[in-house]
Amino acid sequence: MKRTGIQLTEVQAQTLEARERMEERLVTEAMRASVSECAAQCSVPDVHEPADRVRGLERRFRSGFSDLAEAHDQHLDDAFGW
Repeated sequence: MKRTGIQLTEVQAQTLEARERMEERLVTEAMRASVSECAAQCSVPDVHEPADRVRGLERRFRSGFSDLAEAHDQHLDDAFGW
């Protein structure tokens, strides 16, 4: 596990403490459960997705760029809107 420190508003702290009493478990366990619930609802972008898209295109198409070897970074930026 990774240790972290956070600051809560009074309302957040009170809510967490109430959840601790209701569920009869430690605040840290309630916090981990809350983070897990949030993570399950949130979609996190795949940081590898753009690279995977590029790999899928390798050797399949001609670029049409005469300067591709020298300016490939700029062409990728243009293509993916980075």
